[in-house]
Amino acid sequence: MDRRTFLKRAGLGWVAVASAPGVIGALARPAWADDETRFRFVTVSSAGTIGSVTHLFIMNGNGRVDGSDIEGFGTWAHVNGADPNPATNLLASGKWRPLSVESFGLIGTYGDVFAAGILQARILLKRLRPTRGAFEGTLRMVCNIGPAGLSTGEAEGVVVTIDGAPVGPFTPLTPPLGLTIFIPPLGD
Repeated sequence: MDRRTFLKRAGLGWVAVASAPGVIGALARPAWADDETRFRFVTVSSAGTIGSVTHLFIMNGNGRVDGSDIEGFGTWAHVNGADPNPATNLLASGKWRPLSVESFGLIGTYGDVFAAGILQARILLKRLRPTRGAFEGTLRMVCNIGPAGLSTGEAEGVVVTIDGAPVGPFTPLTPPLGLTIFIPPLGD
């Protein structure tokens, strides 16, 4: 199945279209005012199919990380990718923020403005729909930059593990769907 067919069946074509302006705008914002590494992503991850439900996790976020210090925010939606009806395919949605850094490392930069690496952080997910709730979990963001020959050896994307959840972890699709990027400190 090609990507276009998959997106049509999963009802996710709107994600790519709706997310593009936000990602492009976010990447255009200057980050040279400080010496921290910035991160940004918009991704779709999967926990596979259980019964008749294809568990997809659409997530976006941005922030900054400096050693063990992290700040950021984003939103998420847990959808049934097997259900093409937008009125019934949303299982849950909400917002998230990082709590702490578990590990962080860059493997190299490209053109002095992009960096590849891995960030793993504890996160707090606040569910807004269908009912309010809060859960902790782990986010692992992997960024590879193919044109620069920078590969972490892991699949590009975001892995989300929600503590105590009946499904998961949510892992990157193959091929990956979305964008992850680190922006290194740019100095003056």
